[in-house]
Amino acid sequence: MTPDENSRGMGSDPRRPHGGRCVDRGPGGQVIGGSGSGSDIEDDGPHKVTTPATLLSEYKKVQSDVFDKKNKQQVAKYGVKNAHGVNASYEARDVDHPGTLRTLQLSGAYGEKSDTADDGIDLVGSPKAYTPSELDGAVLKCQENRIKGGSVAADSSGKSKDASVPVCVWGDNSTLGVVMHVETARATLGMPVNMEYAAEQTARLRKEVRVKI
Repeated sequence: MTPDENSRGMGSDPRRPHGGRCVDRGPGGQVIGGSGSGSDIEDDGPHKVTTPATLLSEYKKVQSDVFDKKNKQQVAKYGVKNAHGVNASYEARDVDHPGTLRTLQLSGAYGEKSDTADDGIDLVGSPKAYTPSELDGAVLKCQENRIKGGSVAADSSGKSKDASVPVCVWGDNSTLGVVMHVETARATLGMPVNMEYAAEQTARLRKEVRVKI
């Protein structure tokens, strides 16, 4: 897969393009996206990742996928053993403006700390760390991924513009989450995305889906 193609999280049929490194190590006591150890962030005890019916007050869950054996093997590489996880899709619709559909794809995992982990999740290009005000006790990185020729708009040469899709990854001492943000209208028209907003949404979402065990 090339740097211009899309990438997914831990959902079914995951695709992980190799390029920039987004996450250095796995969850369960190890920092996601950082270069330190789990002591670098606050340990607020074991949590699980859930998929409530509504997220961020307006996104409604439309689909849940099974967290299967393949997913468990994948997150084991990031430092989680005996992993549990979730995969779910959410939509926010404006009935008066159907072209403004927005979607969130959430993949999350939690489990026991493993003694080993690989180099982590790879995303396209150079991911950037974000620290929105609602991010507590976690590391958060986001990456603008591009779907080559994925928009209906054309550039100056007449070729279809790429569609941009923000992907954010959080990690803390007990959970790992990957969130893909899609604004249909902006992606279709090849418009730039607001990465700060995607990071803020991810931080808020994390608070809503993490539940103490």
